[in-house]
This record gives sequence, structure tokens and C-alpha cells, in this order.
Amino acid sequence: MTDIRAGAQTATDQAVKHLESLAAELPAGEYQARLVVATDRRPRLHVRNRCAGVLAEDVVVEAGWFWYSFAERIAPVTDVPAAAGKIARVLRAVGSD
Repeated sequence: MTDIRAGAQTATDQAVKHLESLAAELPAGEYQARLVVATDRRPRLHVRNRCAGVLAEDVVVEAGWFWYSFAERIAPVTDVPAAAGKIARVLRAVGSD
């Protein structure tokens, strides 16, 4: 007999590892990245611009990709620097360098 929960837990653990890698890649001085793991929900990384708190987005992992909460692909989980760069561009405040 196969335990379905074990497979789901493994997928959740993998997603958490990918999201932790992404959080580590984002510049901590500019962005706050908070991992959110709730029962019966997929793990997500809440990323917020520290200078403009209204600029925030949730990122999830699905099918080997990082995704925005509005169902747009960011980058493959194998390319964490590209994902971090895209997220930083989306959440960058106007006029900041």
C-alpha cells in the first residue's frame, strides 16, 4: 500500500527547500522574504519591498517552476538567480536603483 501523504510531504519538503533558496538569493536589505507553511495549503514565500510595503507578492513552486500568485511563471527552480532577479524587478520601487 502506498501512503499518499508521504508523497505529498516529500513534494512539500522540496517546495520549501526551493523557496528557502530563493529567499536566500533575494537582497535582504531591500526585500523581506517570509516562508509561509500552513496546513492544507501549499508553501509560499511572501516577498515584500522594505521601502514600499505595498509592493509584495507571494511565490509558490509547482511543476519545477517558481510562480507568482497570479499564475505567471517566473523561472525554473533550477535557476534561482533568474527567479530572484525577476522578482526584484517586479517589486522594485519607482526611482530606486
